[in-house]
Amino acid sequence: MRDSVTGLQKPALIVCATEVTMTDQKSARYAILPENIWNGRWSRSRSGMAVIVEGCSIRAVCSAEAVPRGLRKHRFPGCTVLPGLIDGHVHFCDWMRPGFLAAGVTTIRDVGNDLDWVLERRRRARANPILWPNFLCCGPLLDGPEAHWPIMGKPHQD
Repeated sequence: MRDSVTGLQKPALIVCATEVTMTDQKSARYAILPENIWNGRWSRSRSGMAVIVEGCSIRAVCSAEAVPRGLRKHRFPGCTVLPGLIDGHVHFCDWMRPGFLAAGVTTIRDVGNDLDWVLERRRRARANPILWPNFLCCGPLLDGPEAHWPIMGKPHQD
């Protein structure tokens, strides 16, 4: 399934999450059955596996045969599920949000934005975790006696 804003292929978890109504989001339970899963530690991806999701959290990774009967199943042939990506150096702007999720980036670390502005974005991210990546921030850059990048940095004397 393609994202309507970016045109990029959506990660499987995002596709499943959008199929769950916002009121059911916190209590929904379902299984994702991709062609392959790679957890970041295995030396190779594995087929015949499933991801059990409850609300906004992954509860288990198990064999496809171990998925409980009656649990809603979303099949993704030709797709591989992998851990969310982390972008550790972002100068975040609001227009970037859908692109991160469409590319599988589930955590970002903003560097250099105004602290009040970026903390408000983090509050929004925590209020709607399906629509935002996890949001870490460090506030403005501390620059020399004169800020070379005054939009992102603050002058600092020593």
